[in-house]
Amino acid sequence: RMKFEEYVPPVRNGITFDWTHKTIMVADDIDSNFVYIQTLLKPTGANLLWAKNGKEAINMAQSKDIDLVLMDIVMPEVDGFEATKQIKLIKNSIPVICQTAYPSPEHQKAGIESGMDKFLAKPIAAYDMLLAIDEYITKN
Repeated sequence: RMKFEEYVPPVRNGITFDWTHKTIMVADDIDSNFVYIQTLLKPTGANLLWAKNGKEAINMAQSKDIDLVLMDIVMPEVDGFEATKQIKLIKNSIPVICQTAYPSPEHQKAGIESGMDKFLAKPIAAYDMLLAIDEYITKN
């Protein structure tokens, strides 16, 4: 195990991705999607929470201090649009980045209407996801 003092955040194209004091909630019902994001974000030092459906995402937003949400659209219980609306009611300043395999213009419009801040189409290139998160997480 790496000691905290040895931690060095990843640097790509001159940008340092250091989110050691940030908490990111991943709302996605597919295990492999979470594992991909977990693997990608591990070097950044971010604390990750996993909500396996929209209802869990809403509950976590109420009970935890979250800096950013990566939100899937198609999930059981409550979909990503409704979960985003509810999360924005709880704390409007939490950035919500949509990550979806269904990036249709209709979904993008619904995403904007629900309060989503950014839209990423799956499969998401690792660097694109890091840049998108960095754009919003540093503001919070």
